[in-house]
Amino acid sequence: MPMYRLNAKIQRNDKPALWAWLLAIASPFLLLLVLSLILGQNALNAQPVWTDETAFWRALYSLKEAGLNTGCNGMFEEVATVGTLGTSGIGPILIYGGFVLLFGLSNSTIMLCNAVWISMGMAVFCFLRKPPAVVSILLTLLTLLFPPLIMYSLTSMTELFNYALMLFYLAFLMNYIDLRRPGWLIAVCLTLMLGCLYRPMYCVLFVPVVVAFARGNTGKTILAALAAIALSLGCGIAGLLSAAPTTQGFLYHLLHAPDAGTFIRMLMSNTKADLLDYFAHAPGGVAQFSFRIFYLVMLALAGCGIWVNMRYEEGRLRLQKEFSLHMTCVFLMLGFAFALVIMLYETNDWRDYRRLAPFLWLALLYPLARGRFDLPVISLAGCTVLVALMLLSPAEGVFVDENRFTPVEISPELQEVAQVIQYDEGAEALYDNTVRVDLTSMSVMQALDPRLGLQTGWLSTESTGKCRWILTDYLKCPVNGYERVLEVEGYNVYRRIAE
Repeated sequence: MPMYRLNAKIQRNDKPALWAWLLAIASPFLLLLVLSLILGQNALNAQPVWTDETAFWRALYSLKEAGLNTGCNGMFEEVATVGTLGTSGIGPILIYGGFVLLFGLSNSTIMLCNAVWISMGMAVFCFLRKPPAVVSILLTLLTLLFPPLIMYSLTSMTELFNYALMLFYLAFLMNYIDLRRPGWLIAVCLTLMLGCLYRPMYCVLFVPVVVAFARGNTGKTILAALAAIALSLGCGIAGLLSAAPTTQGFLYHLLHAPDAGTFIRMLMSNTKADLLDYFAHAPGGVAQFSFRIFYLVMLALAGCGIWVNMRYEEGRLRLQKEFSLHMTCVFLMLGFAFALVIMLYETNDWRDYRRLAPFLWLALLYPLARGRFDLPVISLAGCTVLVALMLLSPAEGVFVDENRFTPVEISPELQEVAQVIQYDEGAEALYDNTVRVDLTSMSVMQALDPRLGLQTGWLSTESTGKCRWILTDYLKCPVNGYERVLEVEGYNVYRRIAE
């Protein structure tokens, strides 16, 4: 197997070093420390602000205080097929629920759990693979300088957990390839099943598992491919069943296409629109646009690496034509992930940025772990340029949230609202303990009884009528069958008066 080493000294003498492993394990917390110094704020005090963040936090709050026995959570009065969880489904519960039940819940719990998960992933990778010091150092730098990791390190979302998932996946897969023991195969499959439960596009990562299991045997390839498809579909369907529908997303409408012809036309139309958004319209600021270019450059370099390899020989770098199966897998993974995002999702509002970034990070770690340094070193230089652009450009994403570090306060008016909207112990219908709300601040999430279900989203006449309660600052549309029961500064509460 060809390996590119930075120089002959590294190739001969570099050995595993505990200090380098500890550096890699501490890297997510080092990133939080650096951001604290830059922002002049304690990163450990960062709180949920975005709607997705507050929804994840509320799901964990309800789990801790009421288990899964709540009203209906979701958007626009759309409910999950199974259970009462919101649009995020079972994902946040599986990822963070154990931490919350063991250690409690604070406003920064999810953010801290993400850092812990990455540290655990680093620890497992170092323990199982015993990387040399240079690999551990580069792994640390790719964590500290990878723009998406920086962008989402202060958020209470599942974004950073994806990087921990990639570390577990890579460590288990490489151990299976090297040792051929079924326990490692089971471990890598369970890791991917967890990923597919909350992000179905991780089914792409079953492809290297199938290749490693079959080893060129046609019968085994077919059998493994069928098993991978079954696991992917099963986990994807289970995730969808546990999640309330997101009716604003393209995938929801695609899955509800009335016939095959409409399905194909919708797919082609969305693909065209996403390609235009990605290449021509380019929504977003410098961080998002530069990452899109960076992803395509890395995809092209991975393609070149299939046939061209760098070696250090006789005191200089040499290019050699040599086929690499490993780089073929990297190229196909990046290509398939890009194709899935373009066809099935949206390339606006950071969606492609969030979905593609973990795949790119994995694509850089895999050759690094195999001893090939060309793509990781080039990408590290690119990441350094991107971070410099982020620092020199107007702030984006999490860094423009003025109230990210502002303590949450429950005003007397909101306390009065919480006294009016009471949980009904004797209610027979789940919607009787559900609030239709278009206010998703952390103060609202904390004030309302955790047993109440919340239906969020912009108020419209069509998305009201089922919930017993409506909580809003002011009505944006006519509502039928409700009476106002409270009006205080900043809040109006309505109660259903007719079935």
